[in-house]
Amino acid sequence: MHLKGNKMYQDLRELYWWPGLKRDVTEYWERLTMVFFSRLPLTQTKKDLVWVIVDRLTNSTHFLPVSNNCSLHKLARLYISEIVKLHGVLVPIIFDRNPRFTYRFWRKLHEALGTQLNFSTTFHP
Repeated sequence: MHLKGNKMYQDLRELYWWPGLKRDVTEYWERLTMVFFSRLPLTQTKKDLVWVIVDRLTNSTHFLPVSNNCSLHKLARLYISEIVKLHGVLVPIIFDRNPRFTYRFWRKLHEALGTQLNFSTTFHP
């Protein structure tokens, strides 16, 4: 759990309690949202998309210009250089894209991090 999430949990625990309190606080603070805005005018550096990444832990929003044909490998590298260096690897990540994109992005991200990602089938962790 992130530092702010842990503080929120400690503060809440003094006043309230419910089953799953720690899990609920952890899930709220460790959530990252990503959205791509497309059909933008082409910039001088050939960028036509804005990748918007919102970190709910720090209430920060990052706007990363990218090109429509940017590979997943480049997106993973950009994510590491711009987001992971500031916030660490946050999970879960919510995408505005389809599940195939999400799976491929996670795979490329872990490949770039030098870690192994093992997926389980639904209801069979």
